[in-house]
Amino acid sequence: MQTRLAFILAAMLSITMLQGQNKMTPIQQTIAANLAKGELAWTHLGQQGFLLKFGKTIITIDAYLTPSKGRNIPPLLQPEDFEAIQFVLGTHNHSDHIDKPTWKKIAALHSHVKFVIPADVLDEVAASTGIPKERFIGLDDGQSATLGELKVTGIAAAHEYLDRNPITGQFPYLGYVVEGNGIRIFHAGDTCIYEGFAQKLRQFRPYDLMMLPINGRDARRLKGNCIGNMTFQEAADLAGALQPALAIPAHFDMFNGNTENPQNFIDYYQVKYPELGTTIPQPGNFTIYKQQQPPRAATPREKIENDSYDWYERHKEKCLEAKQKNHDIVMMGDSITHFWENRHGPQTWKQLFQNRDVLNLGFGWDRTCNLIYRLENGEFENQTPKLFVLHIGTNNLSATENYPDGDPPEQTAQGILAVIDRVLQRSPKTKIILMAVFPRGLNSEPYREKINTLNKILKKATRQRPEIRLVDIGPKMMKDGELNTSLYMDNCHLNEKGYQVWAEALDQIFISEGL
Repeated sequence: MQTRLAFILAAMLSITMLQGQNKMTPIQQTIAANLAKGELAWTHLGQQGFLLKFGKTIITIDAYLTPSKGRNIPPLLQPEDFEAIQFVLGTHNHSDHIDKPTWKKIAALHSHVKFVIPADVLDEVAASTGIPKERFIGLDDGQSATLGELKVTGIAAAHEYLDRNPITGQFPYLGYVVEGNGIRIFHAGDTCIYEGFAQKLRQFRPYDLMMLPINGRDARRLKGNCIGNMTFQEAADLAGALQPALAIPAHFDMFNGNTENPQNFIDYYQVKYPELGTTIPQPGNFTIYKQQQPPRAATPREKIENDSYDWYERHKEKCLEAKQKNHDIVMMGDSITHFWENRHGPQTWKQLFQNRDVLNLGFGWDRTCNLIYRLENGEFENQTPKLFVLHIGTNNLSATENYPDGDPPEQTAQGILAVIDRVLQRSPKTKIILMAVFPRGLNSEPYREKINTLNKILKKATRQRPEIRLVDIGPKMMKDGELNTSLYMDNCHLNEKGYQVWAEALDQIFISEGL
């Protein structure tokens, strides 16, 4: 198993390979696994097929088990093995994804098993297999169903084109986002990249696992009616943009003439995204994925520090303000955002926002963990802003009695990206304006180096995320290599002149967005 274990900016990864325990087969181990919350047991079945256990719910996705001529991977499951498996998922009506001969046997042997497929092909699959329609669950793009303790959401797939039923508007090809036991995965089915695909997926971030086809497409295969998928580069770049804890290449091994070397995916991914995890799945291996808990910077938390205002009262007021009206622009952050509109920069605030609709969610002394709490507890209710402007992180670097040691830049970045994920989960079409953390302190102070490191991490983490625009006005706040103290009240908080620098940058962005 090949992995790149590193600091993941959405979730941390721990993988344990357990083979040969009690002389059970890998399939038996997967089915029998005793899982804590945040754990997933899985076995690759070849091609795009997987056996997965979330808590107590066991499913297969795209399990191709018919012993047909020409297959390179023998069937690793038999219909008799489905006694403990509750749901069988197929992403589209091709034989290596919806395996009709096997499904007929499973249905006959196990009356409890239900089958999840695109709604567009439900009638045909039911008719051709003889399986009663009531045993099927049909999904379409954006539709969800509850499967035991799991939630499964369909995501339209383009195999090789983004086909759609001209009468019903339904999609015949799907991928599935599966959530349960504290785990979230995306199984892409068979797909190429299409406009809006990544945006659909961003609202579900963060992902633990992503299973992505890499066999590609070319004229030879298309001429032979072998419909194409993403290339290994396209699949890697999609994963790089969505940053799962573990990216798994698939659909490369079953049939000669439609293969790809998965090492190409691994090499490309590890060079381009060295901080992310990946592995080549070995058919028949039993794997337990263990999700590490996020650091405190990415864990929701209420008020930590005392300041010159009532934190809980302001939170209550902002929840009410958000509930009453959707706003074009939401500003979120700490005291630098909070006090812009009143104490520290009212003239600049009025000039910038007098003809613009804005909600100020800045709270003095807040850290990323506080923002996550506030987003999850009413301050973003009913909000689908065009722009979300975020400046946060400087307080994370500050150690206090209530927050010992502060957060290192790497964990602060995790917290910032977790804030953004919460926003996009609630408002996927919102554009994020992420401000690089403003410089503070003199050269001799430790903040300068930490902030520089943090901003470098943010730049790297957002380079493949077009929904995030990183704006760095730090150079404009410096003079001859030193902090331009004329822009600051106390080498940390801006004065009117400092806010003018920020306002000029935002004004250009707002105008470009029609605001």
